[in-house]
Amino acid sequence: MKIKTKIIILMSAVLMPAVISLVFPVGKCRAAAEETGSAGSNIITLQEFIRDVCRRDLTFQEILMDNLKLAYYKDLNLVSGDILLSVMSRYNFLLNDSDNNGHITSVSLSRLFPASGTEVSASFDSSPNSMRGRTSAFTGAVSQPIAQNAFGYINRLNERIQELDIELAKHQIVEAYEDYLASLIVLYYQWYSDYSNLKTADSALEESIRLLRNIKAKKRFNVAYQSDVDKIDLQVIEKQENLYTLREEYSNTFELICQAAHYKKEKELIPEFSSYYEKEPDFNSEFSAFKNAGRTFNMLSVIEQKGSIEVKRNANALLPSVNLLFGYSKEKATGLSADTEDSLYAGVSLDFPFRQQKNRAAYNISKIEEKKTALSSENTRQKLRTDLKNIYTQIQLEKKLILSADRKIQLGTRIVKSETKDYQLARIQLSELIKSINDLESYKNKKVYHTVKLHTLRIEWLRLLDKLVSMEDTGIK
Repeated sequence: MKIKTKIIILMSAVLMPAVISLVFPVGKCRAAAEETGSAGSNIITLQEFIRDVCRRDLTFQEILMDNLKLAYYKDLNLVSGDILLSVMSRYNFLLNDSDNNGHITSVSLSRLFPASGTEVSASFDSSPNSMRGRTSAFTGAVSQPIAQNAFGYINRLNERIQELDIELAKHQIVEAYEDYLASLIVLYYQWYSDYSNLKTADSALEESIRLLRNIKAKKRFNVAYQSDVDKIDLQVIEKQENLYTLREEYSNTFELICQAAHYKKEKELIPEFSSYYEKEPDFNSEFSAFKNAGRTFNMLSVIEQKGSIEVKRNANALLPSVNLLFGYSKEKATGLSADTEDSLYAGVSLDFPFRQQKNRAAYNISKIEEKKTALSSENTRQKLRTDLKNIYTQIQLEKKLILSADRKIQLGTRIVKSETKDYQLARIQLSELIKSINDLESYKNKKVYHTVKLHTLRIEWLRLLDKLVSMEDTGIK
């Protein structure tokens, strides 16, 4: 159900991520990290697991580190407003006119003001002249675009596009953070599921071994047949094989748990089931609030806005380049003939490419992309609603299946107890008792499966609604 655009990253590696806690609503990982854990206990709750991951796992910090780069995106991608200093000095040796030999010096300063598109420059030149003196010239000029990029129009559009890109990048970082947190919670529930199944299988094996001893005792007194012993012996072998498989699955999951939270395997750690989200979902009200203020819906609007701005930028690029020019120059000569000349000037420069093949192609493509983005955003909104509706329906189904599993366990327990007595009194066949025992084990495993699935669906419900993690939780502004 990955339909959300992924985005974003943190102020410093020192800032510990905030995480929603099991016990307190929309909690901060920083606050959870300050709590004292049960250092001597073997039981690891979901809250403690998340807290330990926040303290020790570098993945959260790695995800959030990209946020540091966002502060430099504008400086990297926008037109620079730096002051440019240019200095040139050389010595001329003229072979046919030795009177003009000497140093030539040129110094210039220029700066572009991106917000208005205005460029200001000043230069000073000094060179020898044939009158055994020097000629120096000062020039100041201002250039102002009035058509393409009129008064910095494109520069401001580019700045807005960069702001939207940064906003989208932050969203992607929060999404990555949220996805990783969701995967950790699901991993914990998987750990609990594997642990419960392993305990159930271990208990079933012990029960089968006890029954085998009982049948063998009856066989010695000719009360049971050899076929009964063989059936239970086969049952024990199957239970042992199942236990081997479940131990391997549990071991693999436990390795991931230890890797995420950096647990040492010096003692047995036990998961304790607890709900992460108890509130009963209300589809209509929660989806309505999601449409109005949800992070993902806001980002879809941002993407559409960016496409519209790109169309305006490409349309402006089709205009001719027209610049108003204003300047002042002063030239002064020294030597045998001293002279000074001052001048002011104003004018217009024009660049107009007639075909503009590339610019027109870029403009037309941006219009197509704008329409495509609008369709894609609407499709994403509809798909989000469908996915959330399906999750809501599955949550209701899993709740019913858990109640059904509880009832089956109650009935199955009574049946096994009753049939055990009936078999001892030779009222039923051993195969009937074995089937009832296996059915009861299956009911217990199914209850664990549906319980874990219910809470996994609730985590996915929160993730899609952007409620699992917020910008404030991650420290991103």
